[in-house]
Amino acid sequence: MTPKIRLALASVLVVCALGAIAPAANAYVYWGNSGTGAIGRASLDGSSVNTSFITGASTPFGVAVDANYIYWANYGTGKIGRANLDGTGADQSFITGANGPVGMAVDANHVYWANGDNTIGRATLNGSGAASDVNQSFITGAIGASAVAVDGNYLYWTNYTPGTIGRANLDGSSPNQSFISGSSSPWGIAVDDTHIYWATAVGNQISRADLAGSNVVASFVPYPDAIYSAGVAVDANHLYWANYNYQGNSIGRSNLDGTSPELTFISGLSGPWGVAVDSLPNPTISRVGKPTKRSLKVKVGCGDTSACSLRLTGNKVGVKAALVPKTALVGAGRQPIVTLAYTRALKAALAKGGRVSVTATNQASGGVKSIVVRVAK
Repeated sequence: MTPKIRLALASVLVVCALGAIAPAANAYVYWGNSGTGAIGRASLDGSSVNTSFITGASTPFGVAVDANYIYWANYGTGKIGRANLDGTGADQSFITGANGPVGMAVDANHVYWANGDNTIGRATLNGSGAASDVNQSFITGAIGASAVAVDGNYLYWTNYTPGTIGRANLDGSSPNQSFISGSSSPWGIAVDDTHIYWATAVGNQISRADLAGSNVVASFVPYPDAIYSAGVAVDANHLYWANYNYQGNSIGRSNLDGTSPELTFISGLSGPWGVAVDSLPNPTISRVGKPTKRSLKVKVGCGDTSACSLRLTGNKVGVKAALVPKTALVGAGRQPIVTLAYTRALKAALAKGGRVSVTATNQASGGVKSIVVRVAK
């Protein structure tokens, strides 16, 4: 095949029903219902709302989630709770000794929370899932600390009273209580690989800044009439925030660029305070064995998500791809091996060799991964 021959996009091959393979294969948004003492959960599209997913909490004022557990701050008892991702095994006293804990964050090694005595607490998560080395004063000098967030380099928190965003190294060194200043009662913070986001409890808006603390956009997502936006979360596509007192209490959502805000994305809640969202991985795809002039085998994975789509691209404009039977995926595990059978037109196009491209799309996260395979003559 010469460089002048264009690769053309063909039809969608299949939607992989990975949810049937892994029961916990969906991603969710979570929040604390401070009015009922329950942790709520809903699917990422706002459906399947369960306002009592986990019960027995004491004024939950913060929620965090990692690959295995949900964590929440029991403000009423001064304890950190934890449960499995499916809601089982709830332990309302996973960590004790906190002082009015509110915001929550978690990374691969530690869980963090904001204390009502102007400190940030931290505990180590060991391999068995237990917590050790509990330090209720990991960061001191915060004023009205109300929420925490963490990335691969720093710990961030909101200082409600002076209206600032604080930051420190992951080991707690070099704390800067005024890393970003000039906010209006920040309450809720989140971070991704490019930006920091925070909600203002009184200013009725989501603000955003670069990771360096520059280019602050105070009204990145404005939402009139909202009161006490108590929590922010971010995933690959959306921002989420908890409206403590807005149209019957709700979770709001917008696109990651701040557009298309839905102020009542999830409604009918009871004092939502704190919000978290599962992190969705990009898909993986790899060739299995040598391609033939009739078919190509690939191994595809979308992590713990419910659906992954595949597209086949041939070396001839207008070539249509054949559907892959869904039965090819049953029982194949989280990374099934799929045989992509070419149509007659594509077989003819590849008779003298050429290229085949396969693209996997994680339908939940929007992540895309492609491979290009050369078919020998």
